[in-house]
Amino acid sequence: GPGEPFSQRRAEHFMRAVGSLLIGHAQRRLRSRRVWADAFREVEGALRFCHRLLAKWEVVTHELTSMHWADGARAWRGAPFAHPATRKAKERCDEVFKMREAQAELAKLLTAEEARSLTLSEVFRPFAGLDPMQVSEYVAPLWDAACADYDSRVRPAEARISEKLRE
Repeated sequence: GPGEPFSQRRAEHFMRAVGSLLIGHAQRRLRSRRVWADAFREVEGALRFCHRLLAKWEVVTHELTSMHWADGARAWRGAPFAHPATRKAKERCDEVFKMREAQAELAKLLTAEEARSLTLSEVFRPFAGLDPMQVSEYVAPLWDAACADYDSRVRPAEARISEKLRE
């Protein structure tokens, strides 16, 4: 009846549902931007927001299930709640942020001519057509291949910066 505590199964379902809604909100927030094409300063805030939103939900659910519901008649049984989809989406936000930040830093350290000759503007081409917030196992091979391609594209610019620092 009313006022009766949720069962653990129901609480887990509720927390998964809220996590999925938060992931959806983060996805919509990022999809409203051209994550790979817009200037880093224009996407930085959205990426930080998505990370904070999903990280906060992870902390809240962990605290609820490891401390607040630790004892009593409805004590949480087993490991604290963890929603793999929330973790994966947060990690993807971090990954995209780091790539965008690295490219922005490289652009600052290279002359315009160096950036052009090293095709720095093309480093994100492998991600064309990929939704960075799509973290399903079906898309993982495509994402991994795009990341490997990105790494090989960014390596010459990193090598040039290394040379400049030694000069």
